[in-house]
Amino acid sequence: MRILVRALLLAYATIAAPSAHADDDMQPIGRIAIDRTEVSVAAFRRFVAARDIVTMAERQGGGSVFESGWVRKPGWTWRTPFGEPADELEPAVHVTFDEAAAYCRWAGKRLPTDAEWLEAAHTERRASPPAPFQTGTTYLRSGSGKLNNWDKWIFCLRAA
Repeated sequence: MRILVRALLLAYATIAAPSAHADDDMQPIGRIAIDRTEVSVAAFRRFVAARDIVTMAERQGGGSVFESGWVRKPGWTWRTPFGEPADELEPAVHVTFDEAAAYCRWAGKRLPTDAEWLEAAHTERRASPPAPFQTGTTYLRSGSGKLNNWDKWIFCLRAA
């Protein structure tokens, strides 16, 4: 079930070649640039309107969340992430991998690979981070050495 867009669809990521597009909304990371923030409900709304699409969560009457297993939540969609209308600046959620990839293509970007996401989300890049963080170190959650599949947000990378 590819209901997660490399994110519980709590987040989208777009990747771009940083030299190709100087954009204040993109964060350069090595040879790529990733969205500085998650794809918002407002941005996803523009995509939906331009493409005239209905997401899988909307067609099925609600999205799924992970609560000790996948649970369908009636009425939960990108428009109503917790069953109530979302603020325009909230992250777009409850979209499939293919819907997130389509959004990124529409925006002239692409989803990050797992390695790119790991680098962008968990590697310290500040020149002088506060202690105990060190530039270049990758910090994983819970000391498990791996990431949860369901807790990523949608971000896009600028297409090279």
